[in-house]
Amino acid sequence: MYMHNKLRVSHRTRLLTFLFIVVLVFSCFVSVFSRVSFAAGASDIVVNNESELRGAVNNASNAIVISLNNDITLTGSLNITNNKDITLTSNKVNGFYKLFGAEGVSTLFVDENSTLTLDGIIVTHVAEAGVLGGGVHVGTSGQLILYSGEISGNTVKGVGMPFSVGGYSGIGGGVYNRGVFEMHNGKITDNTASIGDGGGVNNGGTFKMFGGEIFNNQVSCGFHTDSDYQGYGGGVCNWGVFEMHNGKITDNTANKGGGVYNSLGTFRMFRGEISSNTANSGGGVYKQGGTFDWRGGVILGNTATGPYGGNNMYPEDSDGPSGGNGGTNNGGDNGSSSGGDNGTSVGDGGLFIGGFSLREVVLICVAIGGLVVGIVGAVLFFASKKEIASSEKC
Repeated sequence: MYMHNKLRVSHRTRLLTFLFIVVLVFSCFVSVFSRVSFAAGASDIVVNNESELRGAVNNASNAIVISLNNDITLTGSLNITNNKDITLTSNKVNGFYKLFGAEGVSTLFVDENSTLTLDGIIVTHVAEAGVLGGGVHVGTSGQLILYSGEISGNTVKGVGMPFSVGGYSGIGGGVYNRGVFEMHNGKITDNTASIGDGGGVNNGGTFKMFGGEIFNNQVSCGFHTDSDYQGYGGGVCNWGVFEMHNGKITDNTANKGGGVYNSLGTFRMFRGEISSNTANSGGGVYKQGGTFDWRGGVILGNTATGPYGGNNMYPEDSDGPSGGNGGTNNGGDNGSSSGGDNGTSVGDGGLFIGGFSLREVVLICVAIGGLVVGIVGAVLFFASKKEIASSEKC
């Protein structure tokens, strides 16, 4: 009877060890590959109006999650500065509450080594004629992380006269980024840069897109001497570093670069989709300068309405699918293209999983496997010693 009980203990030990392995491996993979919301169900404070919201932000000394309990209209830009770590979310069962910006200023400004996480609100302005203001301005030492919600319905406007006499471009209808912006999900949509550049996003910092959508944004040139210098990048105007690991840039319109306009900066596309955008030149992508590094993903179904310049990408010597004035481009590992006749493009360019390259995935799996083997070995070793000790007592 004693030996039978000893065997039951041994089986129980092995079962517990197996369950431990399963839980450990599952937890490791979830932590590595999932892009999750951190705010849901974890609000530190609930606010009902602008005064309470500003008070919560200004008084925050540690990382804090603030839930909007109503739509809130601001009288000025909400500044996240002085080393703050703020998360804004909604205390709403279905949908999101809105944060309405004041006329003529960005709704949110993030800088001075501060981090703002948006996880379930809509950043916008009142949709009435004459109400102008960008959605989010991220300064050089700021960081913004978008998990869910929207940056939508915002408009910036330049001044329609030559630069030499005071004209200027409206920059970044939805987002003007000079710091670090991470987009894991959510939407940047229905924003406008009038007489400007970057209807959805104007990026001069580092923008990493892991998911979500940048769609239905637009830029316009206006009618003035320097009109050729506006109207760039309906979805994205990039002069910094933009990495697209997943997500979609679709249905945006511009003079040049309906989906993406790249000037001086580096745009790296690993996965995702740039499609159904429209421009006079470069319906999908217009590469003015810098580097467009197309390693994978899909660029297709974009339209160039002008007499020249790339349904999908312009100019044709870019490192990706040129499209020209029509052409089917089937990209290889380095984004090379071969001509055809219907103006679509498809490319693989290497395997990426959840924003990680195949090499990174292999290294992570090896590391997790080594950790699991080590822990399991230790557990079984001590379990065996315990069994031997019990046997010797018998």
